[in-house]
Amino acid sequence: MTGIQPPRYLGSDTWEIRLGAAGDPISTPAQRTIARIRAIPAPAPALVGGTTASFVDQQASITSALPLALSVLAVVTLAILWLMTGLVVLPAKALLMNALTAATATGLLVFVFQDGRLETVLGYTPQGGSSRPTSSCSPRSCSRCRPTTACC
Repeated sequence: MTGIQPPRYLGSDTWEIRLGAAGDPISTPAQRTIARIRAIPAPAPALVGGTTASFVDQQASITSALPLALSVLAVVTLAILWLMTGLVVLPAKALLMNALTAATATGLLVFVFQDGRLETVLGYTPQGGSSRPTSSCSPRSCSRCRPTTACC
């Protein structure tokens, strides 16, 4: 933490506390800080906002919905290919080959671009991550407030 501002009254029983954090807003220590802030007991419902909180919430949302999305995709793909071909093994092989192709492409992209390999050959600068969330909040601020108010 680089600084904490005193609580600021925003009206209608809503308060805001701004915290500053040093370093990369989507780093593991920043994510742990958000988890610790959210674990603090509050007398009323509290929200945490900012780049790190948005990133943590986005990851949790994707993680919770991914199994259902992949299951629906697999079932629909198998059903359509089975209806088109009348075969059982061919749709399963097609699904397996598509999954292997997607996994290989993703692995190569991470290997080459995210981890900074071949940067001199391809002439790019690695960014250290696959994406950075955007937010209208200050990049290194977290706010604790009531749910009735936008946190930033």
